[in-house]
Amino acid sequence: MSLRSVVSRVWTHGRAILRGCRQDYHWRSKIFAQNLRTESRSSPSSGVQKHYDNARRIFANNILRRVTNPVSSDLRKRTTQQLLYGNSTPFFAFVGISLASGSIISKEDELEGLCWEIREAVERMQDSLFEAESDLFNPNEVIDLKKFAIGPFIKTGSNAAVYAASKSSTKDNDNVEQPAVTFDTKSHISGFPFALKMMFNFDIESNATSILRAMLRETIPARFRFVSNEFAPWMQSMYENLTILPPHPNVVMMHCAFVDYVPELPSSRHEFPAALPPRINPTGFGRNKTLFLLMKRYDTTLKEYLEEHKVEGREAILIVAQILEAVVHINRNGIAHRDLKSDNILMEFGEDGYPNIALTDFGCALAEKNSGLVIPFRSYDTNRGGNAALMAPEVACAQPSLLSGIDYSKSDGWAVGAMIAEILLGWNPFYRCINNPDPLFSTTYKESDLPDVPGPPILSALYKSLLTVKPSQRPSAEFAANVLQLYLWSPSDWLKSVNPPSNTEIMQWLLCLTTKVLTTSSFGQRRSEVEYRLIGSFLSRLKLSSLKDALFWLRSLQ
Repeated sequence: MSLRSVVSRVWTHGRAILRGCRQDYHWRSKIFAQNLRTESRSSPSSGVQKHYDNARRIFANNILRRVTNPVSSDLRKRTTQQLLYGNSTPFFAFVGISLASGSIISKEDELEGLCWEIREAVERMQDSLFEAESDLFNPNEVIDLKKFAIGPFIKTGSNAAVYAASKSSTKDNDNVEQPAVTFDTKSHISGFPFALKMMFNFDIESNATSILRAMLRETIPARFRFVSNEFAPWMQSMYENLTILPPHPNVVMMHCAFVDYVPELPSSRHEFPAALPPRINPTGFGRNKTLFLLMKRYDTTLKEYLEEHKVEGREAILIVAQILEAVVHINRNGIAHRDLKSDNILMEFGEDGYPNIALTDFGCALAEKNSGLVIPFRSYDTNRGGNAALMAPEVACAQPSLLSGIDYSKSDGWAVGAMIAEILLGWNPFYRCINNPDPLFSTTYKESDLPDVPGPPILSALYKSLLTVKPSQRPSAEFAANVLQLYLWSPSDWLKSVNPPSNTEIMQWLLCLTTKVLTTSSFGQRRSEVEYRLIGSFLSRLKLSSLKDALFWLRSLQ
C-alpha cells in the first residue's frame, strides 16, 4: 500500500471517528446523567431494568449508525424511534436481519469499532448496576458501629474477625436512648446481608489518621470511606498515591470502611482474646480503636468449599474463569494482589447452584500510582507480598541492587495456576500436606516437576502454562481469561474446523452475546446470573486482537 493511500485512509477515518465521538459523547453523557439522577432512589427491580434499557438503547443507536444498506434505512429509523419508547421488538428484528445479511460491518477496522461500542455499552450497564448496589449511605452521613446490628460470629483469621451484620432499624432522631452497639445473636444468619470485618490493631495508636494510614490497602475495594472532618485533609493526601479499585462482579463488594472503638463483641473473649484492648480484656494487647470494613456476606471461602466438595468439569472452569477475571480487573487498574490463595476467594451460591466468586483481602496489595506493577528492589527489607509459598519465581528469586526492580504484572496469574491444581487435585503442589509431603518451591521447581491434574484438558493446559517459570514465556492472566471465555461461549465448530472463523462470524457471535447480556432483565433462563455476569466481564474489556490471539492458542490445542 502506498504512503498516499495510507495518509488518505487515516485522514478519512480520523475525521469520521472524531465527528462521531463529539456527537455521541455529549448525547450519551446527558442520557446517563439524567437517568442516574432520577432513578438512583427508585425500587431495585425497576431501577435495574431501566439501566439495562439505557445501555441497550445506546448500543443500538451506535450500531444502527453503521448500517450502510439503503434497504434497511426505513427499518433503522423505526427501530430508533421505537427504542426511545422502550419497545425492544424492532431491535431484535433488526439484529436478526443484520446477522443474516452480514450488512452491519465488513472491514476489520470497523470490527474494532464494534468492539469499542460493546465495551462502552457493557461498562455503562455495569456501572449503573454498581451504582444501585452502593446506594446504602449518603456521602455526608457519619458512619459508625451504631448504624448496624451485629449478628452471629462468622470466623476469625490471623488479622481480623468477621461478624454478620445488618443496618440498624434505630433512627438517629429517636428519643429512646440506645446502647452504643446493637447486638442480635439470636436471629438466623440468613437475616444478615452484610459481613462486618474488624481488623486487629496491636501497635497502631488509636486515632483514625494513623489507623487508616497503616491499613489503607485494606480499603482498596471500598466504595465509600467515611472520615470525620478533623482529619479529612490528611485523608486527601494519603489517597493521592493510592490506586482505587472500581467495582467488579468478581471482587468483594465492600460497601464502606470506617474507624471506631473496639466493642465487646459476642464470643470475642473466646475467639480472639489477645486482640481485645485491656479495657475489655485485662490480658489483651489490642488498641482501643481499629478499622471496620462493611462488605457483602458470602457463604464460604474456596478453601472451605474444596475441603467438602470435589470440583470438576464445568464448575471448575467457571470458578477459574471468575478468578482470572478478578485478576485481570485489578491488574488492568494497576493493582497486584500479592496474596492470592484459596482462603482469599469468597463464594456464594444462588438458586441455580452456580458459584459466584469474589476476590478479597487486599492487605498485601501493591496499589501505588507512582510505581504501577513494578517496584524498585534495592534491599531485602522491601515488602514483596504476603504468601511466600505462592510467590511467583520472578518475585521470590529477585536479587536487590541499585537498579533492580520486581515486576508483578504476571505474578497473580502464576498464583492462579497453583490454585487450578488445588481445585482439581484437592491440594496445592506448593503446600505441605498429607497428600503432598514434599512440596515444590517456587524458587527451585521446574515445569517437569509439576504433577498432572485431572479434569478438563483446557484447565490442565492453562495450569501448565501459567506455572511457567520464566515470566516472558508465561501467558498473562488476561490471555488465560480470554481462552476460557472463548472455550465456554464460542461456537464449537470454531475449534474443530480447519479454517478459523471470519470477521463476519466473529461479529455475529459478539452481537449475539451483547444483545443477550444487555436485554436480559431477569436471570434463570438458559444461562445463570453467574454466567451472564462472566460474559459481561469479557465484553467490557473486549479487543479483537486479543480475542484472535486467544482463539489461535485454543485451536492449537485441538
